[in-house]
Amino acid sequence: MPERIAEFDAFGPWVLPVRDADDVPPLFRPLVDVTDARLAVKVPRPIERRTADPTMDLYDSLIVVRGDGVEILARTPGVGDGTARVWLPARDILAVEDDTDLLHGCLRLHAADGAVEIPYNAVSSDVMMALIHEVRTYWRVPAAGGAKSSLVPVDALGPAEVGVANRFRWLQAHDPSVHPALLRPRRRATREGGAPRRLLDRVLPRFVNGLVIGTTGSELVVVRRRRGGVEPHRGPEYSLAITVVPFGRGVRVEAARTPGWVCLHDLRLAPTAVKLLAADGDGTGAVIGALLSPDRSASQPA
Repeated sequence: MPERIAEFDAFGPWVLPVRDADDVPPLFRPLVDVTDARLAVKVPRPIERRTADPTMDLYDSLIVVRGDGVEILARTPGVGDGTARVWLPARDILAVEDDTDLLHGCLRLHAADGAVEIPYNAVSSDVMMALIHEVRTYWRVPAAGGAKSSLVPVDALGPAEVGVANRFRWLQAHDPSVHPALLRPRRRATREGGAPRRLLDRVLPRFVNGLVIGTTGSELVVVRRRRGGVEPHRGPEYSLAITVVPFGRGVRVEAARTPGWVCLHDLRLAPTAVKLLAADGDGTGAVIGALLSPDRSASQPA
């Protein structure tokens, strides 16, 4: 059966659910059985419909969520037989991330020995969020009957970070167990140095992005901008990133001073490559450290 070019629209290729064997891209069909999959999606190549034809392999990867782990099949032209397979056991997944910047999206599954990255067209971010939800069931503790978390206010982080607040509100609306633990507005950063540096801060100010730290009682949830580091913000900011870290898997916070800046620290959720930027006294490291503490019961309510 030729691949269906109709799945590629004027806005680019969409990530699509795989319902049965006929939906599996021909390149991967001999290599995988999706019969017992909890969820499977196929990620198209970044090509437009007018350049596609049925003789091409139109999909870059296939992600299959199974009962005991995630299987990823990838197109690797010119390498071996043209395909690669990665198997991530459920117990080895330490964090899952989804980030978008306009039409550029990327899903990351973090393990102790590295991360698997799957780029995709961000028009399909809701499909990827459904996949992330399925992955999260590996460690989610059923929510006990309790009060539903109130949605954070749209302006909770100030006018510069309405997008971050809205994304966290979206998570709360889809999962009543998501509770905010820290609302951190955007703040100006200060360069190290004397008067010339202070003048540069006035003329070309830099900022530390805002974020929301939340928890479901069994995992850490961070919503922030995709771009880390200190940013100029001369125009609108459209990027967003969601990071979810399960409790009880040995993830910890490591802090290092940010060179060239006053009172800023780079936080790493070790052993993963996830990094955040924090300022002295803003609570970021303390809140994340407390939530990820090995002494904290996974069933303890937020």
